[in-house]
Amino acid sequence: MVPSKQKKLKNMVRPDWNQYFMAIAKIVSTRSTCNSRPTGAVIVRDRQILVTGYNGSMPNAPHCIDEDEKDIDGSQFCFRRYIGAPELDKYNYCRASHAEANAIAQAARLGIPLEGATLYVTLAPCYVCLKLLATARIKHIYYEYKYQSTDPQRDAFWEKAVREAGIETFEQCRLAENTLNRLIDALEYPTSKRRLGETEHTLKQTALQRPLSSTFHSLKKELLLQILTESSRQEVEKRLVGKEFSIESNKLGKNFSLSSEKVKLDENVLRFLNKLGIIERYLVDSKILRNLIEQLITGQSAMVSNSTWTIKANIISSSLNVEMTLSDLDVFNMLDIAWDALIALTGNIHSVLIDHYDIDINVGNISLHIKEPYLKIEDIKRAKEWILMK
Repeated sequence: MVPSKQKKLKNMVRPDWNQYFMAIAKIVSTRSTCNSRPTGAVIVRDRQILVTGYNGSMPNAPHCIDEDEKDIDGSQFCFRRYIGAPELDKYNYCRASHAEANAIAQAARLGIPLEGATLYVTLAPCYVCLKLLATARIKHIYYEYKYQSTDPQRDAFWEKAVREAGIETFEQCRLAENTLNRLIDALEYPTSKRRLGETEHTLKQTALQRPLSSTFHSLKKELLLQILTESSRQEVEKRLVGKEFSIESNKLGKNFSLSSEKVKLDENVLRFLNKLGIIERYLVDSKILRNLIEQLITGQSAMVSNSTWTIKANIISSSLNVEMTLSDLDVFNMLDIAWDALIALTGNIHSVLIDHYDIDINVGNISLHIKEPYLKIEDIKRAKEWILMK
């Protein structure tokens, strides 16, 4: 679990479509010229934006937001309040057209049909706008905030009108915390400034790198010797198969630690990870790793797997622990590469976590588990010679 002392992490999960379009409607509302209820609207069909609108005065007409006058109570200027128009007569004296009405007007001006479209709006439509929306054949409405006028009887009448208008969906849609967090990040930070490293075969340097330690080679020799001496005749005729085997960084005499240096990744490692289906081309492209990291930042242990491999990870007391299990590995030719691949995966996970989520990770442990390791018949002589080497 992520230590409680760390900053609250923001979920990497993308907003769903409703959250996405409502977030856009909120940004559209920043163009509003109404001091009372700034509102934004987005009309969408087939997940494509058709038009947007915000509440404001007619083109070339005065805007309340630009007036220096204050209301009697010192609040921001509102024309219909300034002239003393009563609440029930406000639509006859309000300078602004509503966001939905402006969006529909934009569609009409541009010749865009709205039949079957969906409206996302930050304030539930009033009766006048509802009639416009129904006439435009808009079928789905998602609003952020209920209208809640000063006349409950009128509000009840409007709600009844929704059913009469043939609107199929009329639902409230509030932004979830993870959507707000991502939106705030995008607004506060230069949105498209590079946040990951260059897309080359580089990765932050680790303490566990080639040349591998003598302890690692001793473990590898031990495994090969076990396979050579314990295999049955039937196994020899096919290939020499060993039992389950593990290598752990803490048993090699040290944990891994990461520095800011970068190294060029071995092409063999990239090919190995690509063959396993863990990456598509580069580590930064890996949907598998993104999935793992998304699980990690929720504060839970993470796991991804398929039929031939499993990767588990967790964060405990500022330590990142990554465990990889492989099935059916050629230990003479591929064990070193598999170990390097695990280091590369761990370094990538670490890099993304500390760059994006401000997690305090200093050290960690990695472990590689091999189920059914094997040695090819044609490599027996080479393996024996290597075992006898000092």
